[in-house]
Amino acid sequence: MNKVFYLLFLLHFVSVNLFSQDQTYDLLRVFEDYNLSKIGQSGYNFEYEGTPYLFDEELKTIIVMSNDVIQEGVPLRYNAYDDRVEMKVKDQYYILEPRYLIEANIDGHVFVHRMYAKGESNIKSSYFERLNENDKCTLYMNHNVEFIDAKKPGAYADPKPAMFVKRLADFYISTDDGLLQKVGNKKDFLELIPDQQEEVAVYIKKNKIKFKKSEDLLELVNYYNSL
Repeated sequence: MNKVFYLLFLLHFVSVNLFSQDQTYDLLRVFEDYNLSKIGQSGYNFEYEGTPYLFDEELKTIIVMSNDVIQEGVPLRYNAYDDRVEMKVKDQYYILEPRYLIEANIDGHVFVHRMYAKGESNIKSSYFERLNENDKCTLYMNHNVEFIDAKKPGAYADPKPAMFVKRLADFYISTDDGLLQKVGNKKDFLELIPDQQEEVAVYIKKNKIKFKKSEDLLELVNYYNSL
């Protein structure tokens, strides 16, 4: 009886191990054409407090690549300071270049890479968390993490380590040309929706919409989309 149990356990262990190896091989094969860049476990070669990452790598994930490959269960983490999506394969981290990545779903948080307006004539690109999806108006959140250098001890001050600190997120909405525009206040939002400014202005005042709160902005965008 003990021999039968041991044989069944051995077969189970071998099958699980082979599956793990096949899964690792499949991931490396899927991404071998994407010229992945390796990085270290922490992403940096110095000590620090806090974290540049929004989520742990052990969350449920789905990624959609530019060649229509959909891969589930890939360990991912989003580095908000360096604005990059990092993938873990067999204890090694790789950077997923945005030109290959259509979207990354990290435990229900969908990240996409988009062009946005920074000032009147400056166009940049970044990862955004997409909070809804609608042809009329889509809301995006841009996460912010600040890096603070280490401070040496002074005459009346103790030394302080380098640290990453999370700051308030910025919010953007899509426009007709696909370019994302920042909405930091009521004026910003109304200027981007000239067709229904009056109704939306009344809604903002009546519902006391706060432009620093994602749930308030999502409520506002959903209302505008319903008009």
